Amino acid sequence: MNLYTDNMKNILICTFLVALICSCSPRQTADKAFIHVNSEGQFVRNGRPYYYVGTNFWYGAILGSEGQGGNRERLHRELDYLKSIGVDNLRVLVGADGENGVKTRVEPSLQVAPGVYNDTILAGLDYFMNELRKRDMTAVLYLNNSWEWSGGYSVYLQWSGHGKAVVPAIDGWPAYMEYVKQFHQSDSAKALFARYVKDIITRTNRYNQIRYVDDPTIMAWQIGNEPRAFSEENKEPFARWMAEVAAQIKSLDPNHMVSSGSEGSWGCENDIALYERIHADSNIDYLNIHIWPYNWSWVKADSLQELLPQAQENTRKYIDEHLALARKYRKPVVLEEFGFPRDGFKFSKKSTTTARDAYYAYIFELIRQAREQGDLFAGCNFWGWGGFAEQTPGHVYWERGDDYTGDPAQEEQGLNSVFATDASTVALIKHENERLKGAETIATLPRLKVVGTHLMNELGDTVALKGVSYGWHSLWPRFYNEQSARHLIQDWNARLLRASIGVGINDLSVLKRPQYGKECATKVVDAAIKYGAYVIIDWHSHSIETEAAKAFFAQMATRYKGVPNVIYEIFNEPVEDSWEEVKAYAVEVIKTIRAIEPDAVILVGSPHWDQDIHLAADAPIEGFDNLMYTLHFYANTHGQWLRDRGDYALSKGLPLFVSECAGMEASGDGPLNPEEWDNWVKWMEEHQISWAAWSLSDKHETCSMLLPSVTSEGPWADEDIKEWGQMVRADLK
Repeated sequence: MNLYTDNMKNILICTFLVALICSCSPRQTADKAFIHVNSEGQFVRNGRPYYYVGTNFWYGAILGSEGQGGNRERLHRELDYLKSIGVDNLRVLVGADGENGVKTRVEPSLQVAPGVYNDTILAGLDYFMNELRKRDMTAVLYLNNSWEWSGGYSVYLQWSGHGKAVVPAIDGWPAYMEYVKQFHQSDSAKALFARYVKDIITRTNRYNQIRYVDDPTIMAWQIGNEPRAFSEENKEPFARWMAEVAAQIKSLDPNHMVSSGSEGSWGCENDIALYERIHADSNIDYLNIHIWPYNWSWVKADSLQELLPQAQENTRKYIDEHLALARKYRKPVVLEEFGFPRDGFKFSKKSTTTARDAYYAYIFELIRQAREQGDLFAGCNFWGWGGFAEQTPGHVYWERGDDYTGDPAQEEQGLNSVFATDASTVALIKHENERLKGAETIATLPRLKVVGTHLMNELGDTVALKGVSYGWHSLWPRFYNEQSARHLIQDWNARLLRASIGVGINDLSVLKRPQYGKECATKVVDAAIKYGAYVIIDWHSHSIETEAAKAFFAQMATRYKGVPNVIYEIFNEPVEDSWEEVKAYAVEVIKTIRAIEPDAVILVGSPHWDQDIHLAADAPIEGFDNLMYTLHFYANTHGQWLRDRGDYALSKGLPLFVSECAGMEASGDGPLNPEEWDNWVKWMEEHQISWAAWSLSDKHETCSMLLPSVTSEGPWADEDIKEWGQMVRADLK
């Protein structure tokens, strides 16, 4: 114990009290979505799964400053170039700690003494973040470092009375590790860091006046770069400290994700159980790993190419080991540092990168496979971006006045840096990002509108959509995934999907688990958007639930505002409610949607299982555009009499949409009636009415299109599809 301890404990307590107060205060809301993790463990950005190839750009705040090391012209050039090759995710050091002029430490420092900041670097950080925001790029900001090159552990120990910081380049690595292992058991050192965390996270950007906690340009806060215990006896205090910092960050900023910055088991004394304990914490949103084939002796300087296959195999095994934990906890895993030396272990930017390119390609392929399979290996940040830096002849290690490269001061400049002149590597990165982002590109469709009794697109064409309705999400959630939607669109030729979000059935009902219902809906909707189909978000209810419906559709409309693919069905099938009651309910929900989304088509149900369409025709809802009314039929129960009602409604000018239909009895079971089904199809074609067939499910009943033995994702062979499904697929094709 030392004389700083009591004061530092008081600082730590005050930090958490201030955090609590700040978390309860009003916030300016940002205008973009925060990146987050969904219930399946995938990153979501702007409503869609997010997979990426990013880079490490540790010197961003320094480059954005106007003092020593600052070069805003170069910063603009670097960011524009990175954006042009698809790199929009940067991992960045907030700032260095300690005095300047220390061998192998980057400079200028941000925190020059405890709680004393170089405002030039803070301005550089603000400027850098604002430039990212302009380009729709995002950053992971790390706050500490277990290594000496930016201060971190060793500087906090020196500041809190543990003697002069050890520098490994002077004193050796054993002495350094012996020194820094004190950090996790030093209350005073940890308190200094806690104050720094609070000071940084609660900042307001001077260039755009957005508080950091409100800025979605930040993907995540990160506890530190490669945090380590540094000894067996330190494992327990190390784990506790990681949990404490994660909790502190969340208390200050509930909007952003938190990550550890860990290397994986390698950074946890090769103890995968310790790594698991840290990342099982609910305050840690995703998993990090780092891989360094040369540093870890998987390759050698004189045999980079020869040992490449061994490095690739070891890489796969290391990723798989940690990916198993990602799946267990439903959290993504990011390989946020990896590097590979230039050919011949040379440092000149003129040297070739054949082995590196092959290693990068191997990593990228694993990410792309995960993207295609919906798996949780979500991205990578290669180390590191050297960009347009010029190397200074005559010395290998960084000296004041040199350009910053991807290699920090303690490493040979050019060892792991990717320069803009590395044409083959840059082309590889660009190509891979194009493939990843190509998979996420919205398939743009014309916006729909209602003209008379017809559904039309903005090009003036009459539209009659045909497709498939999913069964109740609360009964068949297994089919609510991207792959099944893709198969229906691409193999069955469905131009319309319907996500039937169940209300009032079992414990998975959207009334009991609203977030789960929304997640099921968005999986189908996002897939329809991605693969170029229209999609109905259906409130699949048989009774009025006004407030719950308004809350649900407010969130859906907010998420999909302006997206032309989305249609809102606000009441599946009223049963006991009168048309006056249904109409009053519909007006309330329509108002909620229109306050957010003024143009999307909205479908309104009618009494008695959507069969009393004539009542709606006699007294339609007034005061809103782009409304249609749903008619449902089951061909072996509903015949010409219901088509006559439809004809009556059309004659009264009521636009119809058949959002649910099938070829058997109204119970969903019993024999199919192909002849009457054909009569209905001809009637819908004659009047150019859109339809969705019921249902994508696997129940032992006629209307379920699939056998219980099928996979949830597809593709489904002919023998997997029941007779009704075969009929629907044939009509769609």
